[in-house]
Amino acid sequence: MHMTIAPSFHARWRKVSIGVFAAGLAVQLALAPVAQAQMIYVANNGDGTIGEYNSSTGAEINSALVSGLSVGATFSVAASNNDLYTTSNTITVSQYNASTGAALSSNFITGQDGVISLAVANGDLYVLNSGDGTVGLYNASTGAVINSTLVSGLSSPFSVSVGSGNLYVANYGNNTIGAFNATTGATINSSLVTGLSGPTGVTVWGGNLYVANNSGQSIGEYNASTGAVLNASFITTGLSYPTDVAVANGDLYVTNNNINSVGEYNATTGAVINSALVTGLSSPYSIAVTAVPEPAAWPLLAALAATGTVIIRKRRK
Repeated sequence: MHMTIAPSFHARWRKVSIGVFAAGLAVQLALAPVAQAQMIYVANNGDGTIGEYNSSTGAEINSALVSGLSVGATFSVAASNNDLYTTSNTITVSQYNASTGAALSSNFITGQDGVISLAVANGDLYVLNSGDGTVGLYNASTGAVINSTLVSGLSSPFSVSVGSGNLYVANYGNNTIGAFNATTGATINSSLVTGLSGPTGVTVWGGNLYVANNSGQSIGEYNASTGAVLNASFITTGLSYPTDVAVANGDLYVTNNNINSVGEYNATTGAVINSALVTGLSSPYSIAVTAVPEPAAWPLLAALAATGTVIIRKRRK
């Protein structure tokens, strides 16, 4: 038996679909700038907190988004999607919600030996231990061990960064940056960059390495493949014992341990954007920059979900 659906039904369905699509699109457009707000997270070793700030203005979102961490042992912070990872002490890695600061797992990874730096890439979490000179690899969602000694034999390592399939480690003990395969841990060049001055932070962006020289009071720029010096004094203005460096969307951020601040610079030219973007910190050691959905976006997210429900209900009539 052949059945023909009345044209009037199609017309009504088209009107409902178009109306709901328009409503959903409007919500998404309203949500986009909020959901993609870029935030700075700073590990404050002086008071055991993780603070959250707007990366463009430096405005404080929550200076104690995460609190109650160990004073004198809050060395690191890493962020991915809506997760934050930090050290509540030197033997444990904890996981938090990046929007609310709520604890997801206070013992996400345990049994470490002097956790000093963390990095997240492609669903993997890299844990740098200064005590035994190793980098461990773990699942960033579950904390499951992939390889607890992915890289070993490091010299008083202080910072780890991942990019383009490679893992870079700043070795404070011998003033070098070592390069390793981020999947296998195989050594690419254990002394890719040499002649540094107390390197405590490293990050990779656009084929270049940026190194925070704590003793040398500078940020150096190097070729990430060859280690060649591009500018050993890429940034010197406004620094005071820099401890870490991060790059996002062409902007470079530096934590200054001695003056309790974060400075912002152009990652291509090194020009100062705001040498005191964030102030009033407490012995900042580590920095992470990422985009997360802030609480202000939640009502819009709910509205977007509601439009999807309307579509389903109309279609079933």
